[in-house]
Amino acid sequence: GALPIYEGKILLANEPAGKMLRLENLKEGSNIFSYFRDEQSKLSDFFKTILTEGGKNIVREFDLSEGEYKRFAKTQTASVKTDKNEVIGTVSVFRDITLEKEIDEMKDAFVHSITHDLRNPLTSIMGFMDLIMLKKAGDLTEKQERYLSSMQKEAQRLLGMINDILDVAKLEAGRMTLNISKTNVNFIISNALEALGGTAMKKNIRLEKVVPEKSVTVNADGEMLQRVIINLMGNSLNYTPRGGTITVTGRD
Repeated sequence: GALPIYEGKILLANEPAGKMLRLENLKEGSNIFSYFRDEQSKLSDFFKTILTEGGKNIVREFDLSEGEYKRFAKTQTASVKTDKNEVIGTVSVFRDITLEKEIDEMKDAFVHSITHDLRNPLTSIMGFMDLIMLKKAGDLTEKQERYLSSMQKEAQRLLGMINDILDVAKLEAGRMTLNISKTNVNFIISNALEALGGTAMKKNIRLEKVVPEKSVTVNADGEMLQRVIINLMGNSLNYTPRGGTITVTGRD
């Protein structure tokens, strides 16, 4: 079919919008498309979309960076109507989101740092502790074994915290992959109680579970589900007074 005729008349424009979009001297009454160069085709396409889909609420993000100049903007549109509901134009509000993008990049770099600079050496430390516990480096006294066992548990807890941070980052980025399989719920709850048993003992808090005699099996990511329960129990341990009881209840 025939290409639509783009009018693109600027009814109103303020100075900050011109600076943000790097379109200098935006003049009311002029045509918006006369300001674009080839490298700004994304913006040009955006304004064409406004004209062809008039009346729709359009939300877009734009990378307006050039070389070392970094600038990101987010825009949202709304129709301008008369009292008789006649559309007489579209208003586009642009918001500078450069700082938000830079913070996201810093967060990604931080997560990457955790992955390589913290998790890998910790995994190595845990491996050497396993070798020592297996007495590959000589015999151990009973006290040394007890201390080393405590170190292993704390290292495992630290690795769990690092994995939690990574999982949150994956969830926010939409990159979380779930491993769904038949999962024994009673087993997961028992593991969670065992994982926090040492912390509960230090605070003199009793951990109990109330679950069906015949365990329920569900299709789920068992490791993730267990981590959810441990996180909830961890909150309970923080706010339960000494001598208290925490009960984990499961039902079909």
